[in-house]
Amino acid sequence: MTAPGQSHRYANPPIEEGLCQITFAQPLPWSVATPGRLHEALKGAYPAEPEAQDQVAASLQLPPNETGPTFAFNRGPQRFVFKDESGTRLLIASSHTLSVNSLRPYEGWDRLRVRLREALETVTRVTGVQPVGEVSLRYINRIVVREPRFDSDTYFRLRVRTAEDGKASFVGFLHRVESVLTDGVTNVTSTFATIDAPPEENAFLLDLDFRRPILGLADAASILEIADELKVRENAEFESSITDATRELFR
Repeated sequence: MTAPGQSHRYANPPIEEGLCQITFAQPLPWSVATPGRLHEALKGAYPAEPEAQDQVAASLQLPPNETGPTFAFNRGPQRFVFKDESGTRLLIASSHTLSVNSLRPYEGWDRLRVRLREALETVTRVTGVQPVGEVSLRYINRIVVREPRFDSDTYFRLRVRTAEDGKASFVGFLHRVESVLTDGVTNVTSTFATIDAPPEENAFLLDLDFRRPILGLADAASILEIADELKVRENAEFESSITDATRELFR
């Protein structure tokens, strides 16, 4: 298997955000003092005061009558965002999840992987060893084509079919697919869409989200091995979605 992140090296990668998230099988031992303890352990790499964020999930409820659907808003566990001095290297922790995030400019998988290992070691020291329920890897790409009109097949191997049997010009689209890989355990959500861009340009979102449920692994080495495998699969999916003309945009 190809080493993670080695298939292509781009001078200007289109990555807006890359992240690896650990979801714990059970909530971590968490109290009002935990964020402060984490900050004390992390402040060498993430010196900024952690930012508390409330998580809210919306759900659509369909009652068994004719009153129509209603929306319910549920508050999730509060999470805390730890930032480095640049504000582009993040560690996000809650009682349920832990992630390391890399904002533009992307630091590369090797460095992101190191931060993941260090994050796991720190959380283990603060909260104790906890089994993991899922490892996920997500890369959000913004690809800009500086042409007002073009054939999307020139830059993407993702089929976009417009009206009139493809003769019409696209104005906007959103293509989202959820799938399970042939290994039977890895779930992937891929989103390909148009996004806002200045006049005379076109911009596209290519969002690849890989998720691997695991059976209670707790050792960092095994978790990192899964993250490495997901990164190889993400690389392959990204490269198979674009053309050589797209790669030239990143040189």
